[in-house]
Amino acid sequence: MQVNSQITIGSTHMPGSGDTLRYSLAEAASVNNAALNATGANQTWDFSQLNPQSQGLNEYKLALQINPAYSLFFGITAYGLKTFDTLNLGTIQLTKGYDFLSKNNSVFKAVGRGLSYQNLPVPSFYTDDDEIYQFPLQFGDNDSSTFRVAFDLGGTIGLVQKGSRRNQVTGWGSITTPFGTFNALKVETTVWQTDSISISGFGLPPIPSTRVWYSWWSTASKMPIFEARGLVLPFSSNPVFTEYRFRDQFRACLGYVVADFAANQTQGTTTDVFQLQDQSQCAPETYFWNVQPATYTWMNGSAASDPNPSIRFDAAGYYSLGLTVFKGFALDSEQKTDYILIAQSSLDSEGQALPVLQPNPCTVGQPAVVRFPGTFRVKLFNGLGQELRETDWQSETALLSATGLAEGLYWVQVLKQDGSSTKLMPWMLIK
Repeated sequence: MQVNSQITIGSTHMPGSGDTLRYSLAEAASVNNAALNATGANQTWDFSQLNPQSQGLNEYKLALQINPAYSLFFGITAYGLKTFDTLNLGTIQLTKGYDFLSKNNSVFKAVGRGLSYQNLPVPSFYTDDDEIYQFPLQFGDNDSSTFRVAFDLGGTIGLVQKGSRRNQVTGWGSITTPFGTFNALKVETTVWQTDSISISGFGLPPIPSTRVWYSWWSTASKMPIFEARGLVLPFSSNPVFTEYRFRDQFRACLGYVVADFAANQTQGTTTDVFQLQDQSQCAPETYFWNVQPATYTWMNGSAASDPNPSIRFDAAGYYSLGLTVFKGFALDSEQKTDYILIAQSSLDSEGQALPVLQPNPCTVGQPAVVRFPGTFRVKLFNGLGQELRETDWQSETALLSATGLAEGLYWVQVLKQDGSSTKLMPWMLIK
């Protein structure tokens, strides 16, 4: 039989300024409900089968790092934890909510709150501090406290949050999660809270709520090894848990996905079939390709929802490609602008060979290559039709120099050995 050690939790086991603590959110179906509700001495709480779905960070920052105004209000040693990003109250939006914290040998508490309204920081002290934990925490402890904090945004909106908190240490023993095995105390916390809101002096009906946390604290971590968060619904006494989080290490690809792709070639003609290759990370579940301009055809029975489709580009020019990948609620996109350069087909409508000019556009001062079957020579004209230069006779490939030419539009013509010539091809020089 495993023998566990009863521990004591004190202020040194609470988070402080500069702490960054990673946790994973677990799938509800993977929670051992028997262990969740077990209390008493010398327990063995087995949550080893928790299935992580996403991750988050609790970052405890100095008030000065959050906003210099908060350090002036709460003091240079104050530190905060973000509680929300955005809170919509009808037509009024509050952002960047923080709880500012303090700890000593007897208590870990919230002493103030801060939020932003119209991009301005709004700090407020608790008129009755929220004693989150009172120390020492030992098996059998039962403590309670009250709290009150209020905001007044210049008469536009007022918010008062008040209530009471009860902590009960209902068990001790050993807890196992995917993060490891630890000696721990189980703390059951209940918060009864009422939110009172007034808009332009008009008070709205108070909003009561009852929240419940089951937390397993260890001396090995500054956050619970495992925590179940929930609420008590009206006309009920049993909590309904909506979130399960456990202390964890970084897990690659958990809750996110990374889009990336490549093509088997980045230049070709209107008769070539290109293969697009998914190179995304973290095992995407669905795909969507976006191609601009829309002069293209999916080939070989593939479609925009395939990870590795085949595609033909039906007009000359540059094509931009994008890939969006999805995995659960996570998504990511990768965009490559002017990624594919397409020249006209090397065959005309009668199946006769046409010259291929690459690159096009071409950087000023750099040469281009003209490819054409047989022996030929190349003539270059400016936009007014004036001949600028002509190559010697070449076989299969000719080098067309851009030395001494300014940026702009030029025309290229291939002269065949039998005396005939091809149509003029535009050639763009760019810086």
